[in-house]
Amino acid sequence: MSTITLALALLYLPPSIDALCSASTCEELSWLEGSSYGSQYICGESARGAMQCSGKLNAANAKLYCEGHGGRLCTMSELEADETRGSGCGYDSQKVWSSDSCNNGAGFMTVSGATTSNDLADCTDANLETHSVARCCADFESSPACADGSCFHGNGTVLLESGASKRLSELNIGDRIKTSDDKGEFSFSPVVTLPHKKNTEAAAFLTLTTETGKNVDMTSDHLIPKCNQDISTAGELVVGDCVFTIDGKETLIEITTTEKSGVYTAVTQNKFIVVDGIVASPYSSSSKDDLDPEQVYEKYRQELKELMGGDKLKNLRGTLNLN
Repeated sequence: MSTITLALALLYLPPSIDALCSASTCEELSWLEGSSYGSQYICGESARGAMQCSGKLNAANAKLYCEGHGGRLCTMSELEADETRGSGCGYDSQKVWSSDSCNNGAGFMTVSGATTSNDLADCTDANLETHSVARCCADFESSPACADGSCFHGNGTVLLESGASKRLSELNIGDRIKTSDDKGEFSFSPVVTLPHKKNTEAAAFLTLTTETGKNVDMTSDHLIPKCNQDISTAGELVVGDCVFTIDGKETLIEITTTEKSGVYTAVTQNKFIVVDGIVASPYSSSSKDDLDPEQVYEKYRQELKELMGGDKLKNLRGTLNLN
């Protein structure tokens, strides 16, 4: 990528971009012709308007190139679904950077821009500038993966006081599950509300994997505490960050993306819940209104205390605007 192109990308880079959804929609970018293959909710492009062919570049500049034009790097599954096939620059047979990390974050997966090349995917050194090009994806306005209302995947498991495990999608109000307070003390706390009904809502999930093999699926806007006590969204985490687990502090060694159906969470009287062995908030950032992440807990916990004080214990869906 030329110095001029990189400077333009920096100039137009939005201040905050969701890890999974593009800053601009396919409609806004006029990438509608780049949606001939793959999902009806995703479009792909290599060059359109002021967006010129990227040339070969490293992973960081590939990400910057796509985000600077309002899009995002495609996931491996999107590239393998031919989302960018035939989008120009002769890149159908070139290796293309994906957003899926590998080799403990030292590399990213690359694969040809179209399945017609029959080329195998590789884990490529993120700093290598002479191997891969950038093709970009974006999301249509109708994309369910970018819609509000997201949390954990329904297959995420919690630990019951009996010692058994249970999927989030199967929980009942009153089930006592493993939780944690803000000081890292674990206890079993009853589920007081289940914000999501049984659903097959499609969403894009981040799979967070720790050094001991624990992994949990959550949406990028879901809140999670880091080992320094900061509250972050999952989308802000990077490989090497430290998170709390049922066995203590652990380092994230991989973050990948996938699209699945079924979003769930559970709210207890305690601050955090433990899902698939990893400590996380019950809430996503879309639950916070105009509050900071730390403030949202106090607001909702106070409302829970008031409800628990009498005979008003009920499903709080809508009342607390939980997602």
